[in-house]
Amino acid sequence: MIKIIKQKILFQMSNMLHGTQIISLIGAILVILSFLCRKEKNMRYINSLACIFCIVYSLMTDPIQFSNFLLNSIVMITNLYHLFKLNKNQLQKHK
Repeated sequence: MIKIIKQKILFQMSNMLHGTQIISLIGAILVILSFLCRKEKNMRYINSLACIFCIVYSLMTDPIQFSNFLLNSIVMITNLYHLFKLNKNQLQKHK
């Protein structure tokens, strides 16, 4: 029984490491890394990059994963808005 489970897991992992699954995996890793950041600005930059990978992945699937596309698009817009505000506040402090 354990041997069969091990074979299924290895088969699934080998299928993940090609094509669109690599893009999805990179996006997931970047999401995790973004939450390990101490500074908000770094977190938002890395999370925005993760959103790009997730958006590309959702558009490459057949059928398109619209909910994933919509979610990551909204998160990306939110990140960009807050990055803009952070940069604007930093510029005002240096004046």
